[in-house]
Amino acid sequence: MTVHVTGIILAYLIVLAVCFILYLTGLLKVRDPFFFITVLVPFVGAAMLIADAVKGRGLGRKRQMDRNLLMVHTGSYLDVEMPDTDTDRITVPLEEAIILDDRKTRRKLLLDMLQQNRELPMEALDAASLSSDTELSHFATTAMASMQGGFEKEIQEVEDRLKHFPEDKETLNRYWKTLERYLSSGMLSGAILLIYRKKLDACLMRMLDLEKDRIELMYAYEENRLHLLEAGYSGKGSLSWESLRQEIEAMIRQWPDDLMCYRIYMEYARARHDQVLTREILQTIKERKIYMNAAEREWYSFWSGNEEEMNEDKAKEKSKVKQGGRAG
Repeated sequence: MTVHVTGIILAYLIVLAVCFILYLTGLLKVRDPFFFITVLVPFVGAAMLIADAVKGRGLGRKRQMDRNLLMVHTGSYLDVEMPDTDTDRITVPLEEAIILDDRKTRRKLLLDMLQQNRELPMEALDAASLSSDTELSHFATTAMASMQGGFEKEIQEVEDRLKHFPEDKETLNRYWKTLERYLSSGMLSGAILLIYRKKLDACLMRMLDLEKDRIELMYAYEENRLHLLEAGYSGKGSLSWESLRQEIEAMIRQWPDDLMCYRIYMEYARARHDQVLTREILQTIKERKIYMNAAEREWYSFWSGNEEEMNEDKAKEKSKVKQGGRAG
């Protein structure tokens, strides 16, 4: 009996010695109070310490929280591009609706788009109207007709009001904006397009009689007349390319430091394919140091870049001519 007790005590001391050595060498990571309390429990406490050391947890050790778990990783969200305009927000779901196989889903998505915004982009509606799905194509065509009818109804209402209040600025402004939206919708072409261009011309002329110092009105007026000439309008009146140029130059004299004047002048130069005038406009903007916001600076850089390309092309052509002359 004494031999068994002595053997148990000896075995326990050996286990304690092993635990103590592991503790001193750092393999057994445990705080002091826990170590001494645990080893006092014969065998079981020591076994718990050794098992815990093998698992790598370290009994009684303060747990270190991984800071990465607390960090919000925003990188995956920064590259997500959100639609910039209402048109983008509508067009994408509509394009998705067109390629879906489920007819019910396509029809539901298109209905949702119409309920959210009755003036869907023409590009998306055109694509839907050309779909192989007869139901979807018919629905898109109906939507286009509905939109066109809505524009014409609103224009008629405004025109009726203008018959009673021809100088009402609010009504004229509504007429202007409605006509511009209708013209930019892509629904009009040919003779009908010219009719509404002339309506807009008359509207803006009437507005300028009431407010001659609104540069945005003058810009819209000259821009519309430019479109009329590009469309081949040759009706009555003094509208011609030369008269339009004179009007734009008068506009520049009135607002010499406003970029809007030079932008419409640049549109005129583009329509006339006048490279000399393009260079003169860009040089004037540079010399007058006209203020430009970010979008306007981008516009200026675009045209300046085009001008540099044209100069390079001219230089190449001249060099070819010289080389040809020498060869001859």
